[in-house]
Amino acid sequence: MKKTFYILMILFFALSTMECNAQKKRAANKPNKTEVKKDTLTVIRERVEKGDDVAMNILGSWYYSGQYVQKDYREAVKWFSKSAEKNNMFGIGNFAMCFQTGNGITKDSVMAVKLYKKAFTLGNSDLVKQHEGLAKKGNLFSAMLLADCYTHGDGVKRDAAKALEMLKLASDAGSTDGQVKYGLACMNTKNYQAAAPVFEKLAAKNNPTGIYYTGYLLFKGMGVTQDKPKGLQYLAKAANLNMPNANYYLGKAYYEGDGVAKDVKKAVDLLQKSTSSPLLHDSWYILGNAYLGGEGVDKDFNRALNCLSQLSDNKDYDNKIKGLLDESGNSLFKTYIEGLKDYYINKDFANAMKNFKLLTKAGNIEGTTMQALSLLNGDNKKGNVKKGLKLLTEASSKSGLAAYTLGKMYENGENVDKDSKKGVDLISKAADMGLGEAVCAMGMKYFKGEGVTQDLVKAAQLFLQAESMQSLTPDAARMLVECYQKKISSIPDLDNTQERILKLGKVSNKNNLLDLLKKL
Repeated sequence: MKKTFYILMILFFALSTMECNAQKKRAANKPNKTEVKKDTLTVIRERVEKGDDVAMNILGSWYYSGQYVQKDYREAVKWFSKSAEKNNMFGIGNFAMCFQTGNGITKDSVMAVKLYKKAFTLGNSDLVKQHEGLAKKGNLFSAMLLADCYTHGDGVKRDAAKALEMLKLASDAGSTDGQVKYGLACMNTKNYQAAAPVFEKLAAKNNPTGIYYTGYLLFKGMGVTQDKPKGLQYLAKAANLNMPNANYYLGKAYYEGDGVAKDVKKAVDLLQKSTSSPLLHDSWYILGNAYLGGEGVDKDFNRALNCLSQLSDNKDYDNKIKGLLDESGNSLFKTYIEGLKDYYINKDFANAMKNFKLLTKAGNIEGTTMQALSLLNGDNKKGNVKKGLKLLTEASSKSGLAAYTLGKMYENGENVDKDSKKGVDLISKAADMGLGEAVCAMGMKYFKGEGVTQDLVKAAQLFLQAESMQSLTPDAARMLVECYQKKISSIPDLDNTQERILKLGKVSNKNNLLDLLKKL
């Protein structure tokens, strides 16, 4: 058997033409086509039968290119896969190529990327160089593959500069995904001048990320000449596409009258939508201030405190919230806080009642509600159920907390004759008043068909609203997961179902209110 037959032969392919030629390995192992004898195929098959992974890759390359055998992509895939199973880095690379091109197997870009990365990791450096060459010639797949590899260090040394270079190549070639990632990379490095034209191209394609960042850069005057009205137009368009950041900046602009006529009511609606993002802490602070001041919305101490309590884990807002209590115009709110601390933490119902009575005297409905709850609390030795029910009923016409509490009492027959219908009506009323717990409770009722006609579309809407108000319970989260699984039409982000299911599985019963009260 001649020496030539033991030479390692590897497939080197050109992705731009989707055909493969003989792969390069090392100069010492490079075969000379004129040396190949007629009995080569026989020898290679003998080696294949003995489990030789190199021979398997060679045989696959011949079937792929039609060299010495009739071209047959399926047979090529068969031998590439067998070579890959034995961890042959060249066989893995060729198997990846087949998934990329769809030759001999169902096209699968995700699998192709996975296999290419494995080949890189095993040391197929020639394949890396080849993809770099293809990327420079405008091959989008190669550019995005290497951008990802250089970003995360998959099979190559992590290199932010090279990753950015690959993303720019993909962006320049017109890849939407490449433009998005390149634009964001430029934002991260504060190269706003480079980011702006990329996002403008994306906006022209109606890409949500492009629309948002074009508006953001115009509004801020970053990388472009500042134009707040035009920036807000883009942000409004992005807000209509349910982008939390767009809702935040647009809402803040309306709240402050920055580049647009001040409109607190509109600001509150937008900011409430932006709270679906855990990163937009400032939304909760602005909302808390809005409900606290009652400008453009009804003054509501309970909703103001609920908003501020979402910042209980954020130390950056501790002093800001404490500062609110010291402002002269917020003395009643401070009284409310002191009453709640006595009620929930100190269990000092006498002092709590003093503070709540001061609030009631000043015309604050939450004072009346908390007086009622104090009188109805079983731990209060001076409680008075009859008086408590009277006050709670009075407050239920204006207080969501009162309406919800009274509704739960009628549902359970607690201190009142059981009346399920009246209970549901009151809880529904509390939900309409914007009480998060009531919104969540009504979602569960529509999901189960308890006291209302079962309606999963309505249930999903209410669950999503409760989630945006940080009022979704673990039980409700599990029901919302079912809504995602059933692809209920009222859910706007069904494309992210698996991601959302994972997030909803982490919902807990954390009491942000108590955490905040302990800090104040």
